[in-house]
Amino acid sequence: MNLNPKSPSGTPMNFKYYLILSLLLIIPMSLYGDDENTLITSIHYIGRKHTPLEQLPPTSNLSSQQFRKLSLNKVNKDIHTLYQSGYFHEVSFKSTQVPNGIQLQFLLQENPVISNIEFIGNSLFSDDILNTYLSNKRQHPLNINTLKSDKENIEQFYHQKGYELSQVTKMQLNKENILQITLSEGNFKKIQFQGLHYLPDTFLRRYLPRKSNEKFNSQQLLKNRDRLLKTGYFSYISPPKLSQTRDGVLATFQVKEKKRSQLSLGLETESEQFLGFLQTSSSHRITPGDMSSAKVQIGQEDNQLQITRYQASYYQPWTFNYLPISSQINIWKSIQQEIYLSSDSGVAESTPINTQREGASFRMTIPPTHRPLTLQLKYRHDRISGYQNTELSPYIINAIGSTLSFQSTQYISNPQRGHFWQIELEKGGDIGITTLQGLNFSQLSFNNRLFLPLYESVILGINTTIGVFEPNQGNIKTIETEQYRLGGAYSLRGLKDNHYELTGTRKVLNNIELRWQVLKNLQSVFFIDIGHAFDKGPIPTFSDFSQGKGIGFRIFTPVGAIRLDLGLSQTDPILHFGLGQLF
Repeated sequence: MNLNPKSPSGTPMNFKYYLILSLLLIIPMSLYGDDENTLITSIHYIGRKHTPLEQLPPTSNLSSQQFRKLSLNKVNKDIHTLYQSGYFHEVSFKSTQVPNGIQLQFLLQENPVISNIEFIGNSLFSDDILNTYLSNKRQHPLNINTLKSDKENIEQFYHQKGYELSQVTKMQLNKENILQITLSEGNFKKIQFQGLHYLPDTFLRRYLPRKSNEKFNSQQLLKNRDRLLKTGYFSYISPPKLSQTRDGVLATFQVKEKKRSQLSLGLETESEQFLGFLQTSSSHRITPGDMSSAKVQIGQEDNQLQITRYQASYYQPWTFNYLPISSQINIWKSIQQEIYLSSDSGVAESTPINTQREGASFRMTIPPTHRPLTLQLKYRHDRISGYQNTELSPYIINAIGSTLSFQSTQYISNPQRGHFWQIELEKGGDIGITTLQGLNFSQLSFNNRLFLPLYESVILGINTTIGVFEPNQGNIKTIETEQYRLGGAYSLRGLKDNHYELTGTRKVLNNIELRWQVLKNLQSVFFIDIGHAFDKGPIPTFSDFSQGKGIGFRIFTPVGAIRLDLGLSQTDPILHFGLGQLF
């Protein structure tokens, strides 16, 4: 029994329907005169066995009514109404003379009872999931009318998940009364690239998750494009161009690779002064995809121009283009102003001093490509000394660390939904199996971010950060005794930037933002920040926490978001300026 959802009634059913009407029309009208014996005394449905009673119109809602004269026109309307329910392949009526009138019976012949429902061709979703989108159910008569809506519901479910080429190709009831629904989920052949010069496409496919017998998914395709943009190798990637082949859909990206070598000059701000910089970068020199960069920063010190910072790095996305581990080496030397906490008078005081830092670090990330769960291992060596002052004695840091992180958010610059968490541990000095030269300390931090869509264009973002720092450097005076600092545009808004009213070896910070996308490139934000930094000792109460709240705007530009926040606390309002989202 083939079922065409577009013609729920079917040709045989229409033929019987019009045949019955024709027969009714030739019945002599004299049978139903104005005599009181033509009054309807009762109305009954005959033949309903499996059809849910609630699917039938109550007899009180029929055109034919009890204690009214029998009318062929009204009976025909009622037959049509019962047909429209979709549960019956034949409907007729019978009138029987009874004392004081006529008993009206509607004779119903139900469609076959569905013994089972089978889905053919579905590999993405189980039968149980797809069954929830059907109005037709097992052990119920087949409803011809709802077949079309069942087809549309299943296809809409697939399309909402990104499988826009999926469709229901056939619906039929076989001899065993099994409703068989055949689907085509839309095969996906592959992604190809046009415009590559330096990178082989096999290298790029490492960033693209691929399954055997993969189905076309538009959402996954856009995620793949976003992954490729995040690699940093391209200045442009076109939207995918789709073409149908015998084996499935072929998606083509037109790409424009960045130049192998780049040189840039510019100005930037740091510690309330302008600094010039010269930066150069180079790619694909030793292995495909490797990146090296160097940056020199020039500032004014004692009314003289001098190099205040240089740094260089080398990065391999796949170590030796073979091992599935990314690796990066960094070296640096910088002269900068930092906050030094002294307590010579018995009271902790914040003093800005100039320091010189030079060192190197090495890190490895597993896996190297963009996956939800990643593990990073790192080592750093840092030598710190006072610059043109003797207040700070030189000391060194040798530390190892690890970071485990999970990310399900997309579009990092403006997350719409998803979850991110990160646990980071760093240990210096005594690491158990051996002792590294330098400061002895432990640092553990946890960060959790959650993004929930509330309404269209309205996102709730929640950021929680917890940190614990355990110093054990004896009587050595270090910058690291400062530990955690809260206050300003990048932590607790409403407090002054760079004043760090809250300091300590423990940190708890919560940022809550309600983000409304007003325009494509404009977002308004209402925020509440609650946090506290404190030292080891009694657990602080809620009254010890500082709070800031306010409103802000995000202006999205091709190079990133510009952040403006007006923070309110117990002091005067403070306008904060920053780049990118706070979290």
